[in-house]
Amino acid sequence: MNISIAVLLLFFASACLAKAAPAVKITYAYEAFSEIMRTGKPTGTASATALLALTNITLEHSFEYLPLARMQSQMERIDIPVCSLFSLKTKPRQSQFIFSIPMAFQSSQRLFVQHDVPEIPLHMFNEHNEIESLSELMLIYPRSKLVTSAGISHGEYLDREIAKISEQQLSIHPSFDTNAMHAKMFLWGRANFTVAFPTDIEMHQNEFSKTGFKKYELANTPPIMTSRLMCNITAESKLFIEQLNQQIRRLYSQSTFLNAHTAYLPIEDHEMVKHYISQYAVNENLW
Repeated sequence: MNISIAVLLLFFASACLAKAAPAVKITYAYEAFSEIMRTGKPTGTASATALLALTNITLEHSFEYLPLARMQSQMERIDIPVCSLFSLKTKPRQSQFIFSIPMAFQSSQRLFVQHDVPEIPLHMFNEHNEIESLSELMLIYPRSKLVTSAGISHGEYLDREIAKISEQQLSIHPSFDTNAMHAKMFLWGRANFTVAFPTDIEMHQNEFSKTGFKKYELANTPPIMTSRLMCNITAESKLFIEQLNQQIRRLYSQSTFLNAHTAYLPIEDHEMVKHYISQYAVNENLW
């Protein structure tokens, strides 16, 4: 074969391989996000900030809604770059995946209790009026149930606490979606307790006849929780997160990013969220 032709063929093959580099697959288990992307109309802070953060990303990527179980199995693949939106960063996950810097901020989860549950004894509260131990609290109400969703994380400490609770007191709802199904189940009256973000309860509360409940802060939980993009560890996903982080860092100093939080979060959380965003904007150690 003519050398010049062989060189051209090699060049063409290399170009094809380079062009065939896999696009990053961005998955999400929040089915409504498909419509949110189509219309550009977010329904909450996480979706609003995701739209902002993913704008102007030039690396090739695609989006796909997957039920939680399928999304988790996709994340375990090593042959293609896969990422998951709306993820919490925890130490167990850090051993398997890489994370973007925070895309959204909101106050931590609360314990919600049905109004007809007897008053919680004072000794269960610490000096900050927080429930000291969720697992010990459940021992006081042996016939009660706490509802949560399968496949989600409440953060490291609460995950450990929930794991200590007797199976007879747990109602683990199979969930195809991260749309806080356990918050709905609680509002339906299917359990006495749940751990949820206040925004999740508020989002679904109007779907039900007026229900009464009490809300408590939990000890040993961070005042703020962040939503991130979580990716499997491939060269393509690392590059994607690098570009995404650049975009998010620019957003931290823009009013549109703050507005994407205050438009949906309770008024009492506005100053706290504003403070944390300003801290993350200047302190890389927090990332």
